[in-house]
Amino acid sequence: MFNFLRDFIPCMAEVTAPLRTLLKKGIEWHWTEVQQQAFDKLKDIVSTTPVLKHFDPKQDITIQCDASQNGLGACLLQNKQPVAYISRSLTETEKAYPQIEKECLSLLFSIRRFHNYVWGRKIKIETDHLPLISIFRKNINTLISNRLVKMRLAMLQYDLDVTYLPGRQMVIADLLSRNYLEETYENEIEIKGFVHDLATVNLLSLDQDTILKVTKSDKIISDIIHYVKQGWPDNKSSLPKNEVIRHFYKIRNNLCINENGLLFYNARVVIPEALKPSALKSLHSGHMGIQKTLLRAQETMYWININNDVESFIKKCYTCETHKGLKHREPLMPIETSTFPFERVCLDIMTHKSKDYLVVVDSYSKWIELYHLKSKKCSEIINKLKTLFSIFGIPICIMSDNSPFNSNEIKIFCKQYNIKWLFSSPLYPNSNGLSERAVQICKNILKKSDTSQTDYRDLLTEYRATKIPALGFSPSEILMGRLIRTKICINNEKLNPIKNLENVHKNLKSKMKEAQINNKYYYDRKTREEKPFYSGENVLVREGNRWIKGKIIKSTEYPRSYWVNTERGSKVRRNTFHLKHTPITFQENEVQDNFEDNFDDFLEINSSAGLIMTMSNNSNNLNLENVLETSSSLNDSDESFIRTLNEAMVESTHESEDENTSSERDNNLDNNLHESEEENSSSERDNLDRSVHDDHSYIKRSKSGRPIIRPARFKC
Repeated sequence: MFNFLRDFIPCMAEVTAPLRTLLKKGIEWHWTEVQQQAFDKLKDIVSTTPVLKHFDPKQDITIQCDASQNGLGACLLQNKQPVAYISRSLTETEKAYPQIEKECLSLLFSIRRFHNYVWGRKIKIETDHLPLISIFRKNINTLISNRLVKMRLAMLQYDLDVTYLPGRQMVIADLLSRNYLEETYENEIEIKGFVHDLATVNLLSLDQDTILKVTKSDKIISDIIHYVKQGWPDNKSSLPKNEVIRHFYKIRNNLCINENGLLFYNARVVIPEALKPSALKSLHSGHMGIQKTLLRAQETMYWININNDVESFIKKCYTCETHKGLKHREPLMPIETSTFPFERVCLDIMTHKSKDYLVVVDSYSKWIELYHLKSKKCSEIINKLKTLFSIFGIPICIMSDNSPFNSNEIKIFCKQYNIKWLFSSPLYPNSNGLSERAVQICKNILKKSDTSQTDYRDLLTEYRATKIPALGFSPSEILMGRLIRTKICINNEKLNPIKNLENVHKNLKSKMKEAQINNKYYYDRKTREEKPFYSGENVLVREGNRWIKGKIIKSTEYPRSYWVNTERGSKVRRNTFHLKHTPITFQENEVQDNFEDNFDDFLEINSSAGLIMTMSNNSNNLNLENVLETSSSLNDSDESFIRTLNEAMVESTHESEDENTSSERDNNLDNNLHESEEENSSSERDNLDRSVHDDHSYIKRSKSGRPIIRPARFKC
């Protein structure tokens, strides 16, 4: 080892002269006090400056580690010059480890002891155990030894580069592992923290004197400090019947008191009950998110249920709520499928190359009409609609966005033709999903017609004559009962009217209904139900990229839609997607001990065929009618809370303590009824349509009491 470090030892030849005389030929070996003094001087030199250099954060780090039969040793080097030495003996259990596990243990031991040097840096690890290299190159899931897996997991937080170095070149680590300290304490408490911890507390606007003063006045904390100083009872039953004291009894081995009398749990100061609100404000002073604030709390402070209190406090922070992103999705709200062609049509206006077009799509047959508009005036739109009506007849219902369709001229037109006109929520295009999808199709047709230099009407004709894979019929066959003739050569027999057209339509309705249920299951996987809003409630309204204050005036005739007065003095109609309950102000004299998790586990859905979906997720009508190519089946083991708003529902039997309570959904969009989660009866569910299900469903309850319905397998 001395020869390995000779480049850093000044006057080594002079110091080692008494030792080298014993190596000369013909000299009798006789160890005297002179040789012992030279050897002791060498040991002092290699453990002090300049041989043992100061750590330089700008230089690379190398750690040499080794394990012998009875000990571990490691050395931290920079430019091959030692910075620190460590060693320890193995416990009786560790001595029985295989050699590869001992070598891995030496690596873990070294980086833990050198944590302050290596944290957040690239570390080069040198070992003389070649099999250890492959352990760090393999996927951690492929390791057979659980002990190696645990050690690898513990080292994932470090950036390690493990390399092989022959044993003859690892002089220092080998020496340390064989000449280890006999009495070492792996779990000894290092002096690392009270100065740092108290400095951190000062940064959080809670000075040491204030904490100490309140701690002394807190009887429970004072009792705990007394137990820490005088010793805890051997039996838990000897303690007072106080939940706080009994909680700290469980972690008594991690409690300590600093020189000023503050109680610490590991490196975290214990905050008295009276200072919890102030501590929470300090922790959240930077308005970080829940996870970052919890990490901050876990480094500095401790009290019972601190995680729940921090999470609850942040959820009630008004500043954070006003700058949050968009809300989560709510469960899909289906509407009734159309029962015949052109019963309900959806409209939208699109622009392509500075030209405006009116897009009309039939919700039953998916037949699309595309009209070029000279202007966006209502008179021009009405003129095109009259042309449409002259060909296909007058629909019962028309669905569209608001502007320009919400004018008085349109209202008069609807009265003349006895049409019910439904408007989607402003700023929420998903409300009119079917027309949005039709706009995409028309834009693609126009782009392709420009590229291929063909008439877009020819491409539109081909679309109408193309079969929808999930239904097996084209829009023309569904609408007209026959296939229309196109430029493609086709047998004239194919143009004959479809036989048994009544059965065909009956089958189509069944498929659409089944697809509607399946799409709801699929969509609802990552959604949760929003609590209803009530008149006069103060809310947050989404405006641009932030939330502003508002107040609910009343609900509209459409589900999930409300009239709101904003703080800017405007009256607007908004979907619940753009509304949020105002956070409750946190009371300083009250800290919540319990936190209710509002997130649910959701059901994974697959479908065995591509289906056309007609769904609604808006205050009035979200239609998502797309051909979805999926392949799946419903897993019986999955659990999900199912709320179905349409005709097809599940039959259920109750397995909860309260057999008289269950969930019900009202599915009639035309009557504009809202979803209800409270006053429901089990008898209603028993009478729902079971035509698409083979088996029964049943209800159980989660720990919070929320009903969870296990869906039955259904046909796809």
